[in-house]
Amino acid sequence: MALFAILIVGCANQNEDSTIPETMVPLQLPELLMLSDEMATPEQLDMKKKLERIFIYKTEARDNRMYLSVGSDYFVENGIPVEYYNMMQAQCDANNAFMEECVKNLGENDVDCTDLAANIEQNKKDYEEYLATVGKDGISYQEYRRKRCEEKYKEVMGLK
Repeated sequence: MALFAILIVGCANQNEDSTIPETMVPLQLPELLMLSDEMATPEQLDMKKKLERIFIYKTEARDNRMYLSVGSDYFVENGIPVEYYNMMQAQCDANNAFMEECVKNLGENDVDCTDLAANIEQNKKDYEEYLATVGKDGISYQEYRRKRCEEKYKEVMGLK
């Protein structure tokens, strides 16, 4: 299951001495997922990691549908704008619609990941492995997974 998150990017209208952007614009989930750690500001990377943790630890499956187990108040209490809750909830809805369409078109036995609860638990185990490897202050989970895929590709292709 893909991991989705959102972040904040500073916008224009800053003077050279300013360290806090006057205007903040949220990126859509795919934009964040494609943003490398190297291109992210420290604030963006922090937000990305917070949202990755929410998707790992605060996502649950009920009736084989994905739900956030927290409300918008959890986001606000943790210093995350409520808009991110709305975007993450919309992503859960989109994931549920996608899975329903796959099952409808391919049949339940032909669809990988139809056991959403098991998939979510596996994501938690994978995330714990990531934390044990890089620590909470290391690279983002998305970056870690990208590097692991790159290493496996090189190994399979005999490039190591």
